[in-house]
Amino acid sequence: MQKRKLSGVMLASTKNADTLQAAFNGPDAWRAIFTDDNFCKVPSSCAKTPDSDVCKAAMKCSLAQSEARSAAISFLLSFNSEVKKPNAAYTESRSMAALVNNPAAQMNLYFADESNQANFIGCTAVNLPKAPAPFDPTKDPVMSNIRVRGLSDELYIDRNQSLFKGTSSATGNFSGDTTAAHTYTTKVNGAFGYAFGGTSAIQFVPYVSIYQSLTDTALKPRVIDPSDNVAGGILAYGYFDTGGLSNVVSVKPQYLLNTSNQAELASVRAIYTPLMDIPFNINTFEHLNFLPGSPWWEFTFNLRSDSGTYTNRGNTPAVVAVNTDFERAGAQVGAVFSTDGIANLPSLTLIATETYLYGFTGFYRHMDVFQSSLTYNLTNSYVDLTASYKHGRDEDTAVAAQAWLIGLSGHF
Repeated sequence: MQKRKLSGVMLASTKNADTLQAAFNGPDAWRAIFTDDNFCKVPSSCAKTPDSDVCKAAMKCSLAQSEARSAAISFLLSFNSEVKKPNAAYTESRSMAALVNNPAAQMNLYFADESNQANFIGCTAVNLPKAPAPFDPTKDPVMSNIRVRGLSDELYIDRNQSLFKGTSSATGNFSGDTTAAHTYTTKVNGAFGYAFGGTSAIQFVPYVSIYQSLTDTALKPRVIDPSDNVAGGILAYGYFDTGGLSNVVSVKPQYLLNTSNQAELASVRAIYTPLMDIPFNINTFEHLNFLPGSPWWEFTFNLRSDSGTYTNRGNTPAVVAVNTDFERAGAQVGAVFSTDGIANLPSLTLIATETYLYGFTGFYRHMDVFQSSLTYNLTNSYVDLTASYKHGRDEDTAVAAQAWLIGLSGHF
């Protein structure tokens, strides 16, 4: 198998014009983009002056190289699974096989030499099995635009993007105790949307979201969690570049009904999310090459603001007193660690975020909420088992919560 042709396959799979352009910037760039840590020639001054034209170009190059390396590692992860199958149609050199648990090292070894005989990947059969056809959104325009998440803020992320690994899952749980009191508890949390706009710079996702925790006990009134709500809105978002920095801006008008106290809230949330790789990665996944299997990790950060007006402040004096119109702004920071797609490791994703908002107007002057989840991906990253924890005031309802949820989940 020719290394240059395989390089082209890997680069094309990124669907990133900057990555393809970077790979043609020199006669040896097609393999150097995978192996050369100085491929983008980042000046040392960029740590202090990242806004210069030279540093912006280097940042753009660095993001392109990161995409190329991620594509190569993803290919090698799949390849390593294939060669272990009985009567495999593919083979590799001993040196490549020795690094089967370290695809990043395999990538560096494979592209270290342009010779097709050195550290090779090859075929063992004349009639190779036909690869399954790639997913084609034009042939399935309905399913390709359906999005299911744990949080409506994340509906802008397409499942073909690497950031999909770091999205939360919609979760459901049902439990019962019939030994004496006959108590049943149902918990559901999720956001369901449909994306419009195709590949245009601005897209729209109408959605509905739900959070319900209901407890029914025989001969007793139903217990409704104070945070229970249903909501609907439209998430509008756009991508744009400023020099070498990629940006996402989303605006989300929403109408929410608190099904516990009947409060009704009309709100608008705006979120700015930068995507960068210099001097360190923010909102972009990277491989931890020093760990077995090179799992993924991501540092998350965004700036956000919330504006809300209550059309119905609730059904009790205590609720009415705190449900006042508000203007809040703040930030969210967090981290994601994932072994999804890593050979010989269970597919796990850990997400942790802390959101802090300052109230310029409204009852609450300070609000913060910590959320975390650990997800075991059962199949294709779409069906999972998730354990989640939430502590703090809910950003949508401002109700204080400290809750655990373990159940079947999914994101799509």
